[in-house]
Amino acid sequence: MAENDKNLIWWIVIVFVIITIIGIIIFVLVDQFDRSTQQTQLQETVGGTCQTDNNCLPGLSCLNSVCTTPASSTGNLGDNCQSDSDCLSSLTCQNSICKAKIGTACTMLDDCVMGATACTKTTKLCSNQPLPGTGGSCINLPCQSGLTCQNNICRAPHGGSCLDDNGCLEESSGCSNGICISQGGLLNDICRLPDLPCSENLVCDLSRRDTLSSVQGGSICKLADGMNCGQDGDCKTGSSCRTDRYGNIHSKVCLPETSLFDYCNSHQECGSGLCGDSKLMSDIDGQLRPVHRFPNTLIDVIQEGDNILMLLGDGNIMREVHSPDGSEKLEMIKNSRRIEKFAVLGSYLSGRRILSGLSQGRLYQLDLDASTKNSWKWKLASWAPSGITHISHSHDGNYLWIQFHIKFHPENNQLTTISSDNLTQYGRLYRFIEMRKSPVLVKQSLLSGGIIRTYGRNDVCYLDINQITHQATRYPKGDLIRDCHLGMLMPDGSVYKVGSQNRVEVRDVRLIRGVPHLITHRQCVPMADFSSYSAPAIPPVSNPSRFFSSRVRY
Repeated sequence: MAENDKNLIWWIVIVFVIITIIGIIIFVLVDQFDRSTQQTQLQETVGGTCQTDNNCLPGLSCLNSVCTTPASSTGNLGDNCQSDSDCLSSLTCQNSICKAKIGTACTMLDDCVMGATACTKTTKLCSNQPLPGTGGSCINLPCQSGLTCQNNICRAPHGGSCLDDNGCLEESSGCSNGICISQGGLLNDICRLPDLPCSENLVCDLSRRDTLSSVQGGSICKLADGMNCGQDGDCKTGSSCRTDRYGNIHSKVCLPETSLFDYCNSHQECGSGLCGDSKLMSDIDGQLRPVHRFPNTLIDVIQEGDNILMLLGDGNIMREVHSPDGSEKLEMIKNSRRIEKFAVLGSYLSGRRILSGLSQGRLYQLDLDASTKNSWKWKLASWAPSGITHISHSHDGNYLWIQFHIKFHPENNQLTTISSDNLTQYGRLYRFIEMRKSPVLVKQSLLSGGIIRTYGRNDVCYLDINQITHQATRYPKGDLIRDCHLGMLMPDGSVYKVGSQNRVEVRDVRLIRGVPHLITHRQCVPMADFSSYSAPAIPPVSNPSRFFSSRVRY
């Protein structure tokens, strides 16, 4: 009996312990459940308000009372950060953003730290090197603001600053007076020669000023004579928009208010609709003889060895070639630039001669060994000034005279070469030295307004022609030649001149093979059978004094 009571007590103790353990387990589980439920109800998502990290969902941090994603100690490019330790070692924390350091990888400039100038184009690295300016290489670095990378060179647009043609867009006309000039303005655009020209078929009408323009001395681009027009205002001063010579009312063109025998360059410029030929005539002992005639404007003539080069108004060049059998023929030369005047440097004895050409105020050159070909590509003479208005060479080929305009800016005491009104006219005399790449400047002169200088046999023999008074001064003697509209010094020092009687017909005079040659203007002629028409002849020179001053020798 006692034994049974003892066993019962043990069972009661065991049951009690078991119940106690179960109760404790249940209590703990219920408590954890309550705590978990309470904590879940208090935690916030990203952007929620908080006081501690416990107020945010797991994985979030309470930063500035806002639940946020904690920064990684290995933040990538563009990730948020608080310090450099939050970013990769190649990055730095700047304005709370992981940025690429100088010399490290990037995809664009915004990836780089402040102070970086570029994310390089080929290596894709942050760089703080200065960006290339006009004419600089842009293979790896972008150009400065306002410039365009063209063929790996930074180039300025029309109106931008430049040092040479290489610093301007290839579609421009190059660098003139430190400014990139365009291929030309459109109708009614502002123009100024030579740095703001008009486009093809337009002319810069100097008599029309744009007084409101910021371009000093700016004129207006107007249609050239012979071009289709809509109204009189489209045409240059002195011309009007009229039906063409065929009476086609649907095809109006700009036509000048011309009289018979006025200058012309095309049939459309004449009220009669007919423009006579331009001629090259030789003057041998006072007898004028026709050499060539062209249904196009003949601008200039120059001797090339035994041949003659003739520059036409359409930009083409004709070469007169002499064959061994004594016959002559004309060859057309393809020309890369529209040349306005010829000059030549070098002598036949030296074996090296350089043909020079004036075009839009700049000087271009061509080696005469290249000039024997039928396709010419002129090169800019970088040593010559811009704003050139006239060139002349000595008969011996050793000297080249260049006239150009300079404008003085009193506010900064600077001189700028430019062609416009009220300008100072300068001239430079260059000497050709066979072994040197460029001619040497030997003299610079200040010229009075209206003076055109042409050189004779050497550097001391020249003729200054005043285009206003039509008087000339012969040097070195210094005597005055009256009634001289055009003229030149002969090899013997005498003056060959064109006076007022012949100034209408004669465009210019040149010395070819030691003989004076006259270039005549084309002139408007009456309506007739043009195939049989011959332009008015120059009055016969029965008295040599009409063209010549006395043959005074030095």
